[in-house]
Amino acid sequence: MGNPFVSVLLATYNRKEWLRECLESIYNQSYPKERYEIIVVNDGSTDGTEEVLREYEKKAQYMFRWYTQMNRGKAAAMNLGIKNTRGEIICFTDDDCIADKNWIKNLLKEFDDEKVGGVGGRILAYMPKKLVERYGVSFDQEGSVSLATGNAAYRAHIVRAVDGFDTRLIGLEDIDFGVRVRGRGYKLKYAPEAVIYHRNYDSLDKLIRRKYLEGKQLYNLSTKYVHYFNVKKIILKLSLGAIKRMVLFANSSIIIKNKNKEGYFLIEIFEAIVCVSVVLGLIGGIIRRNTYGYRGDRIYDRFDFEFD
Repeated sequence: MGNPFVSVLLATYNRKEWLRECLESIYNQSYPKERYEIIVVNDGSTDGTEEVLREYEKKAQYMFRWYTQMNRGKAAAMNLGIKNTRGEIICFTDDDCIADKNWIKNLLKEFDDEKVGGVGGRILAYMPKKLVERYGVSFDQEGSVSLATGNAAYRAHIVRAVDGFDTRLIGLEDIDFGVRVRGRGYKLKYAPEAVIYHRNYDSLDKLIRRKYLEGKQLYNLSTKYVHYFNVKKIILKLSLGAIKRMVLFANSSIIIKNKNKEGYFLIEIFEAIVCVSVVLGLIGGIIRRNTYGYRGDRIYDRFDFEFD
């Protein structure tokens, strides 16, 4: 599709030093500088984030704009940014990510098909020092019904057609967004060469807490999409997945013969922990349904694609 004008959008909150590295990676893209802009929305940071934004306002040789809002959450911040984008394509990332120099270019390759509404790439661990950083989270988006906004691009007219991100959700706004795009008949593509490096959680405790919270957020989504997110099926699938991974890990002492296989089984145990944490979060959401139930209008559509 040639070199369309692109808007790179991210929201930030109290990650001053990480933001600087993130912006540097976006600033140094191989994509022509005159063909993209960077838009940052500061979600009420109190750590001097605006100092970094002013630095890049002076440094950028192309369009760089930033906005500040009171702390209203990521969805509201992204919507403010969307209103101020000029690009034909909007690329999304997060302030705890580092973009490969060919990130924009490789995302755009998949937009030749007009039925492709969004493209997501690979998210790899950034300079992992601990096992939990290396193995704790998987971000391979192939086959996903939605795209993590740490590494995604959507056609701008589609972003506006679905009214941006739902501020009434308690997290997982990107999953909801992807479902609404798919619900309009657009395809989501996977571009493994479009790489983002993500700062994973550096302790098992943080990983468990985050995944437990995601389970509660998933319950919130299930109350919005009445016929799509089947909580019982999700709990069963995750529970069986955890059991399978624990069995594989239990047998690892017999099978492991080299370091590569040892790494494989470490992935299995961390993914089992993730599955259990999400299940417990879902159950917590059900118990506290008055807190975690969706506050907006319910959607009763039955989609022809499955949640994975």
